[in-house]
Amino acid sequence: MRYALLNASDYGTPQSRKRLVYLAAMVGYPLPDIPQPTHSSIAPKTKAIEASWGLIPTPEYRPYYPHRYVSVRDAISDLPPFDW
Repeated sequence: MRYALLNASDYGTPQSRKRLVYLAAMVGYPLPDIPQPTHSSIAPKTKAIEASWGLIPTPEYRPYYPHRYVSVRDAISDLPPFDW
């Protein structure tokens, strides 16, 4: 059995909630890995390095996750405005 304390916002939900996650498998089956986060507060930044064939982007932050955190505004921005 594996367990980890995971934050829901690291996986694309518009809320910051910590959850204890247990992963288990039957005897004889491989134990699944803890999922890697897909979101972070750091946007992927690149800087260009000049090379003989052109410019090569290289990440400044390692590791970074491909998506920024999802805000509540991001999650509900497609809904019509609410009028009291």
